[in-house]
Amino acid sequence: MIRSIYLKPSVSIICNEDNLEVFPIRSGVKQGYPLSPILFSIVLEMLAIAIREEKEIEGIRMGNEVISF
Repeated sequence: MIRSIYLKPSVSIICNEDNLEVFPIRSGVKQGYPLSPILFSIVLEMLAIAIREEKEIEGIRMGNEVISF
């Protein structure tokens, strides 16, 4: 189901009552879909895990203190 929603997505913009040419969407979650907040949270959690596991990423340094992720 999720794959079918995101398989070759495209959009068209209406500007001054004219439909502009359809173009593909390359990234992001679709607005207004009930699953969008859940999908965003899942991907964000996966990114956070990857950042925590990366030894070269130390965090943010503020003075002498390092704030870890």
